[in-house]
Amino acid sequence: MNRETFTLKAVKSPAEKHREPSSNHYFIFNDKNLNHYQDSLLQGIALIQKSLSAAGKPFSGILPQELAAQFNAIDLDQAHDRLADALAEIEELYLNHAVYFHHPHYVAHLNCPIAIPAILAELLLTSINSSVDTWDQSAGGTLIEQKLVDWTAEKIGLGTQAD
Repeated sequence: MNRETFTLKAVKSPAEKHREPSSNHYFIFNDKNLNHYQDSLLQGIALIQKSLSAAGKPFSGILPQELAAQFNAIDLDQAHDRLADALAEIEELYLNHAVYFHHPHYVAHLNCPIAIPAILAELLLTSINSSVDTWDQSAGGTLIEQKLVDWTAEKIGLGTQAD
């Protein structure tokens, strides 16, 4: 059997080839771009607030083939240079047609209400990027998870040996 070695190379879109190299550092979260992180999150929060306030009904009623046609028209080789442009696209393609389970006119279903502390917890978890499957990758994250699992098991009567 003949073994060949392959080298993977990053492929840049046409938009990336013309972009200043220094602008890409904003996409990787670290302590050097905390202002950009905050500004990006605030823009996202503003868009969510706008979308929730504007949702007059739980769902727009768009047909799958109509929405699929809009997605098929997206050229992923043409990256957005500005966050505002990307958010406008996600508003048009997703938020304007999302199913708003929390809407007062939505009939109860499997999706439970979202608790604001849970949203904040997701933000913290995502921002730190912990992996809670092993202690060496999470430290306190694993202990938080274990504490919540143990507490829940106790509350529903599964006993101390529940896993």
